[in-house]
This record gives sequence, structure tokens and C-alpha cells, in this order.
Amino acid sequence: MYGYQGYYPYQVNFGYGYQIPNEQFQLIQRQQPLDLSTEGATNSQNLGNGFHRYAWEERTIPGSTYLGVRIFAGSKKVITAGYGVAKYAPIYAMESFPRTANQWYMTIYNPTDADRQLGIYLIAKD
Repeated sequence: MYGYQGYYPYQVNFGYGYQIPNEQFQLIQRQQPLDLSTEGATNSQNLGNGFHRYAWEERTIPGSTYLGVRIFAGSKKVITAGYGVAKYAPIYAMESFPRTANQWYMTIYNPTDADRQLGIYLIAKD
């Protein structure tokens, strides 16, 4: 059979003429999105020229989960957002984008079994 690196994602049932998906992948827990706003930031700093930096620290992402993060900037325009993580081990940003002019959205995946501490950051402009 043909497939990525020798793996064919379906079993062919020749007796009935249809394919059955192989169950290779396990379900991964997905948490409810974490909603953050600039008013509730644990730290904020005026960077000058209308730019501001906001931080939400001491957040947790459990092991083997996806965490959606919605950041609302109020009347400010979002420029970029990111995160820092404790414990040097793999963690992935699956997506990170401005959902609207004043809202940033990202999905972070923790593939390890350990809970991880996150700091989430946003740059916004008046």
C-alpha cells in the first residue's frame, strides 16, 4: 500500500468494497479557551508611541493538551502575541493570528505528560 512513510491510513475491506480508517491516533484532550483581557493583565508597560506590552504570567497548560487562548485588547489594536514556557521540553504553537483588529487568538499544544507554566504576552497599539 502507498502512504506517508509506508503508512496507509485505511484498511481495505475487499469483501464489501469500502475502506475502514485505521485507528492509529489517540484522542488528545482540548481545554476550553482561556480568555484574557488587557484589564486583567498581571503586568503591563507603556512602550511609548502608543504601544503597550501586556503579560499574563503563572498560567498552566496540562500535559498532552491543546490550549486555546483568546486575548481581548479592548479599544487597542493587536500587533503580535506570544508565550514563554517553563521546563525546557517541546511545546508548539499550532496557530497564532489576529482574529479581529482587537483580538488575538492562539492554540498551544503541550505534547509532554507534564503540566507546564506559561507566560502569555501581547503587544498592542492605541
